[in-house]
Amino acid sequence: MENLTLLIMILPLFGYILSKWLNEEPKGLMKYDVLSATVSQNPSWHLPLVIIGLLMSFLVNLVFYSIYAIMFGLSRFTNLLKWIYVNILKHIFEVIKKIIFMIAEIVVMLIKIIIYYLVTMPLDILVIVINAVPSTLNWSNYYSTFKIFAIGSVVAGILVFVGHLTNTPEIGSIGGPFVFVIALTWIVGLVSFGNHESGKRAAMFAISVIGVILGITALLFVTNQLDSITSWGGVFAGLLYAPSVLSIALVSLLLIAVAFITNVGAVYINTDGSNLNFTENLKGCVSQSFNRSWAFLLQPILAFCISAIIVAIPYILLNNSATILKDKIVASSLSSTGKSLKIEFEKNVIPGDITTNSEIKQVVFDSAIFNIGKKVELERKISENIRYSDYLSNAINSGITFGIVPVLGAKDIQIEINKSIDEKVSITNNKTEILKNINDEIKNEKESAIANSDPSPEAAAISAERLSKLKMKLDRTEKCMTAYITAIEEKINYQQGNSMRYNLTYLLFLLAGGILSAVLIALIANIYAASVMPVYKLWKSSFLVEKVNEARNKNVYQPWVGLILLGLLLFGFAGFGSKSLSGIIKVFKSSETVQVDTLGNETLNQVSEDSMAAAQNELNARAEEDAIAAAAQAQAEADAAAYQMMSDSIAAASATLEYGE
Repeated sequence: MENLTLLIMILPLFGYILSKWLNEEPKGLMKYDVLSATVSQNPSWHLPLVIIGLLMSFLVNLVFYSIYAIMFGLSRFTNLLKWIYVNILKHIFEVIKKIIFMIAEIVVMLIKIIIYYLVTMPLDILVIVINAVPSTLNWSNYYSTFKIFAIGSVVAGILVFVGHLTNTPEIGSIGGPFVFVIALTWIVGLVSFGNHESGKRAAMFAISVIGVILGITALLFVTNQLDSITSWGGVFAGLLYAPSVLSIALVSLLLIAVAFITNVGAVYINTDGSNLNFTENLKGCVSQSFNRSWAFLLQPILAFCISAIIVAIPYILLNNSATILKDKIVASSLSSTGKSLKIEFEKNVIPGDITTNSEIKQVVFDSAIFNIGKKVELERKISENIRYSDYLSNAINSGITFGIVPVLGAKDIQIEINKSIDEKVSITNNKTEILKNINDEIKNEKESAIANSDPSPEAAAISAERLSKLKMKLDRTEKCMTAYITAIEEKINYQQGNSMRYNLTYLLFLLAGGILSAVLIALIANIYAASVMPVYKLWKSSFLVEKVNEARNKNVYQPWVGLILLGLLLFGFAGFGSKSLSGIIKVFKSSETVQVDTLGNETLNQVSEDSMAAAQNELNARAEEDAIAAAAQAQAEADAAAYQMMSDSIAAASATLEYGE
């Protein structure tokens, strides 16, 4: 309450001081000189009341001075708020509004781009791939595709086989995929343009690019070899380091180009690049591949997915056929052969005391000697039967999955041969040692008989019998061990021929598996090839570039500034440098954006028009503010005149009452 009383007392005083300081009286004040003159001229009975009114006018003036002080403060505060809004907040709001619009435009643009590339384009390509299925089921189209892939599979199989023979598996692992690329490129050209000539042209271009890749790779290999065998140390490495890095990068680029040759290149080489040289064709193919990269990343994926559905039934049939072939024919045949070999092996019984039992007749001994070689042969055949049984079972199952492996590697074959040779050497050494021991026994027996000067007939007979048995043991031991050594030698001779047998088996299954795989791959390749041309024509221009140009046409600083702002918003960065902030404010304060041509240079005429428009807008704003101020001043003067008229009316009424009295 005390504070309110103090405020009531201070406000009139503050209003009075302001009035005198500004030399301006509040409107509606009761002027004492006028009232005094009126009262003195017209004295009457109500003079006391008039005097009381004069005193009350003082209170009225206090109220008006208080109102004047309050209104003065409000007006100055309002002007301050207006100044803050016009000079600060308005620009900040404009900047914020433009920033929000820019971010909103970028978000909308990004949403459109995402929907186009992740929804619209994949669906369009999926429809194209699905529409390519009927042509795949056409027998003539399928057969022409199958022939090319069958030839390619045979060539790839031969390369793998050559790599196996030369102990250089890189020949197959590198050459196989390249052969697949060449065959697929031929098929795409054939299916897209309907003739083998187009397919051949596309395949020759693929071969040329692959030749460049292999040439660069060979150059790198040779330079590295030179560096390793020369006495120059690191000189070659230093001189060739940068070119090698460049060559590796070039090979990587060309490998990517090879991946796109199967689709973009096969079409480009038969259209825009039909009359160009190799270098120009390669540049054009890389350029067109870059333009269509996303589409032709999706197309193989979608083609493979649709192909997986189409190929599922033939694959199941072939796989089941392979299983039936393995279980019902191959396995049973090999199993029956193995059983018969085991039965025959068990029939060939060799007595354990064949060399020492003198009661065994010579005919039985000769049969046992024959059985020794036969048993070694049967052991070898049983082992080979088990090996081929396992190999053929695995090869049949892997025939359509490129999982065929050699029966046995050259190193493993040599290990087996060396093992047999070591066994032969060991038996030969044992034979020599055993025969030497028997000869020593015979010699001792003879010496013992000679040393006995007067032997009895019984002792002489016993000595002669012992000597006869030792000679029989010597003869039979030599024949048994010789027969076993001969059987081992025959086993070694057979094993030395295994390399050819195993390699021919491997080659046969490679070629058969490749042709069998071509049956399925031809279906996939047909769907892939039939969808290449429609997808190639699907590209008219880059949707991303169109949206960027569209944003740039609306605002020259889009979309990069919008992306930066969106990035700052997303990642929580706050604030620009003072120069950057003032520069952005100046940019956004312009009511019109500067248009640029396609090269990014500002158009001077547009700049001039924007500057004139900005200046005109500023003049219009100032004129509007002046008009508002003039209207406010006129209203204030009208209010003051009305208040003055009211005061004069009150004074006149008082004078009339006094005169009338």
